[in-house]
Amino acid sequence: MSKEVIATQSPTPFEYEILDSDAEVLRTVRASSNCANPWIEPERLKLRHRIGRGPFGDVWLATHHQSTEDFDEYHEVAAKMLHPIREDHVKIVLEKFNELYFKCQGVASVSWLHGISVLNGRICIIMNLCEGSIGDKMAGLKEGRISLNDVLRYGINLAQGVQELHSKGSFILNLKPFNVLLNDNDQAILGDVGIPSLLLGSSFLSSDMAKRLGTPNYMAPEQWEPENIPVSC
Repeated sequence: MSKEVIATQSPTPFEYEILDSDAEVLRTVRASSNCANPWIEPERLKLRHRIGRGPFGDVWLATHHQSTEDFDEYHEVAAKMLHPIREDHVKIVLEKFNELYFKCQGVASVSWLHGISVLNGRICIIMNLCEGSIGDKMAGLKEGRISLNDVLRYGINLAQGVQELHSKGSFILNLKPFNVLLNDNDQAILGDVGIPSLLLGSSFLSSDMAKRLGTPNYMAPEQWEPENIPVSC
């Protein structure tokens, strides 16, 4: 049986570019895989090393093993391992993720969701691996400034993604530079979409986490009210 390590996403979804006649820019479109079940068996995932931290969990570089009768494939992915929640709330979060997963299918400006699993008792959201974010790019530039051309181009990418998600009744809820990822074509895509809504109402093992519905410096005013359902992107 042959084995191959693949650094890109699964071949099931695919991307192509179209010319947006209104904006006169190339736009990447992702075809849906029509996958009926986002659940990934834990034994098919192997965490390699941590590559980031955030208010809702840690991001790991991981390997997703997919196999058929003819071959094995090992895909490099990003695994968002959420902070621990009560065991009886895990099923609720998994059910919420199913709805989010199908809303995000085919949305070009959203990081591709491979699926979800539970590792070591913690929920793990598996996403396409991107090399960096706008936050990373800003951190490497003098005075943290990106060019006006990039600002406008990234802004178009994000506006398209936000508009399409809103049309499907889904919100980002944690929009910040380090959650705006850059793909291989240097296009901005949304990462960590909707995670605060997945965790809304869950009981965290950390009492501090129970008060968070976003990243404090980037939260909208209404997100500070724990009795309100967050309604801002």
